[in-house]
Amino acid sequence: MAALWPIEPWRVSVFRERDALRYRVTNTSGEESVLRPEQVLHIQGLSGDGVWGYSVIRKAREAVGLGLATEKFGAAFFGQGASFGGILTHPARLSDPARENLRKSINDRHQGSSAPTTSSSSRKA
Repeated sequence: MAALWPIEPWRVSVFRERDALRYRVTNTSGEESVLRPEQVLHIQGLSGDGVWGYSVIRKAREAVGLGLATEKFGAAFFGQGASFGGILTHPARLSDPARENLRKSINDRHQGSSAPTTSSSSRKA
């Protein structure tokens, strides 16, 4: 080996030719050269297929997005008493005031969109 020349990743594309990897490099003059693996010191990052690396910036963006979504869900879930919704059934038909009283007491206890709903029918889902 005579020398190492750093090549920016955006100037290199990797392809397969007869079951061997090749590196197409666009030189600063705009010319393209094809290099064999023994001519390239390829320091690989994370990859799904062993050839094309993941974009570190894209992975960071996805991680931040997942963190924000998790935080938003956690705030809503725990802000509502950390309980799941459901359906309450009663074997008899509830009067309108009784149903409203039940709905109000449930909503007072479980504020938010995950509060259980009430059903006056004896049928179960």
